[in-house]
Amino acid sequence: MAKFKFRDNTLKLDIEDKVYNVDISNFEQSEKLLTIAKDAMEVGNKGNSEKTVETMLMMIQDAIDTILGSGATKEIFKDRKVNLLDLLDLLAYITEEITEFRSNKLERIYSVNRKNELADWWSP
Repeated sequence: MAKFKFRDNTLKLDIEDKVYNVDISNFEQSEKLLTIAKDAMEVGNKGNSEKTVETMLMMIQDAIDTILGSGATKEIFKDRKVNLLDLLDLLAYITEEITEFRSNKLERIYSVNRKNELADWWSP
């Protein structure tokens, strides 16, 4: 009998010696991140005032907490002062890892070789 098991869609990120699990199939999370990114760009276009920087800090922290879980930013930074450059660096790392994980997963699932193997298998 053939057997099917779902594959693990969890990306494990090791950040400051703590492992965070990210479900890459969570599309609600993706939508929220896109909204946050759009809003952050709009805020960034308004200039470089102190209020703008504070707003961007909050938005990026919200994005990180959306991906890694509530309170993750505080956990990661612990006693370290939260600043825009570190937050941007962290967010870039997270998004790059998610993008690479999704891309590799989709490539494995829908690769040309796999399609050829399936076609050979199905042909008489």
